[in-house]
Amino acid sequence: MAKNRPVGVSILSVLAYIGAVFLLLGGIGLFVGGEVISSYLSSLGAFSGIITAIGIVAGIILIALAVLYFFIGRGLWKGQNWARIVVLIFIVIGLIGSLVSIMGNLASSIVGIIIDVVIIWYLGFNQEAKSYFK
Repeated sequence: MAKNRPVGVSILSVLAYIGAVFLLLGGIGLFVGGEVISSYLSSLGAFSGIITAIGIVAGIILIALAVLYFFIGRGLWKGQNWARIVVLIFIVIGLIGSLVSIMGNLASSIVGIIIDVVIIWYLGFNQEAKSYFK
């Protein structure tokens, strides 16, 4: 018997896929950008190698996150409970970050907090969404 995927879960899954694409593009951009900036700075001397290394490490991190987001999106789409738990963990971390940065930009922090709380409620307490992951 096939489970009916709630619309909110579908939306979160698609957003995870979109996030994976942007992280992948960012990772590739850091690889290329680090090398371009490094070649430009090579005429200045010492820091070109450091810039390249930073670009490579940051690029690897973003590509690893892209792979993680892809699997989270797939897990949400297929109703795998581990994906719901990972999203909840990420959202709680994001909520804490929003609460810490609330003094920086009040309007965007409040919007972020509201979004985080809605997602926590939806994946953590909404019976339709929770039953999809069982």
